[in-house]
Amino acid sequence: MKKKWTIFIFLFVFIDTQLFARSYIISPLPLPKQEVVDISTDKCDEKCLEKLYTNGKIFSFVSKFKKDTQNIELRANLAVALGEIDSFMQSSMYQQKKSSKIKIALLVPKKIVGRYSVATIDTILAYLMTRGGDFDFKVFDSGGEEVQDLNEAYGKIEREKYEFVVAILTQAGVENFIQGTYISLPTYIPTVNKNQLQNISKLPPNLYFGGIDYEAQMKIITTLATDNPIVEYDDDSPVGLILGDILDRLDSNVIYKDVVNAQQAATFAKNLKTQEDFLENSVIVLNTPVVKSGLMLSQLGFSKKKPIKILSTQINYNPSILMLVQPKDRENFYVLNAIGNTNQKLIEYGALLSSDLRYDWVNYSTAIGVEMFFDLQDPKINKFFSELIDKHQVQYINTVYRAKGSIFEPIK
Repeated sequence: MKKKWTIFIFLFVFIDTQLFARSYIISPLPLPKQEVVDISTDKCDEKCLEKLYTNGKIFSFVSKFKKDTQNIELRANLAVALGEIDSFMQSSMYQQKKSSKIKIALLVPKKIVGRYSVATIDTILAYLMTRGGDFDFKVFDSGGEEVQDLNEAYGKIEREKYEFVVAILTQAGVENFIQGTYISLPTYIPTVNKNQLQNISKLPPNLYFGGIDYEAQMKIITTLATDNPIVEYDDDSPVGLILGDILDRLDSNVIYKDVVNAQQAATFAKNLKTQEDFLENSVIVLNTPVVKSGLMLSQLGFSKKKPIKILSTQINYNPSILMLVQPKDRENFYVLNAIGNTNQKLIEYGALLSSDLRYDWVNYSTAIGVEMFFDLQDPKINKFFSELIDKHQVQYINTVYRAKGSIFEPIK
């Protein structure tokens, strides 16, 4: 006999106060909520969670699930379990469960983009929960980005009859994907801009892209630099080197260039004396990520000769830099940002699931892709995003922000 389990769902029921208070008085009572409570003190590891989910004990599965669980399959199962609970709560207890309305697969080469796996799962889950309704969501790990790996994983998605695919791939992965796989389903790549692809003459009609257009952002940076000399600091990562190459192609007024590793960023002040002549009356372009940029900006404050302004692309649109660098050391620091406004409920759901939709552009791009799938099903849906998809690429609006006080302030 299967072991019985008990469900405790706490619902806060509120009385209509319109008869007792004027309409303009805001009630101090919290909003109603539902909560699945763990009534057992027994510990539950990943194998235990897998068993609970397999046996259909979704309430026990959710109650035992820990927020810091990194297993991508378990997080995907959490998405499905929460969707079933949500449907259960919105319907009659005796009503037959509805079939899934949308089936989304996540294709991820975990060995290559492991750190993005969990964030992407959380983002897709946040969107699906905000939109409401039934859904079927599953993660397919291709392992790597070789042609055969991607083709086999995509074949599994097709055989299991999923309708839409989000694929977290690098530029090289996309090129291998196109080369070795017939893309039969609407498939969205949130991590790559189609303009990055150099070895592809014709794109599959079912393939869509949501990556940031770094070249467009760099063109704005060169415009902001006007005719002033540019001092360029590049990161030693693939993204940093790509940004450096774009800047070199767009502007010939670079008078000094350096590729900065972690150790150089930590001891940046030691080299300031040899670089001060370049820094004076110049524009610095930081193609380095947040931590390195924070270290460099803080140490630039020690220089006697100051640059006119410091500019950066999307990679430094991050609140961490506001905490790492004192206001006086970032007075003339400006960043480009393509992340726009979206549904507040979606942002809050994302925050609960550790998915940042305000500052993480991959999460933001992923959510746009999921909305595209809903739009393909029903063009009349109420959209959360204003970005258009033109010629199979999300079109972002880039805005210049200034790091002022504790916020990024848009420059109008």
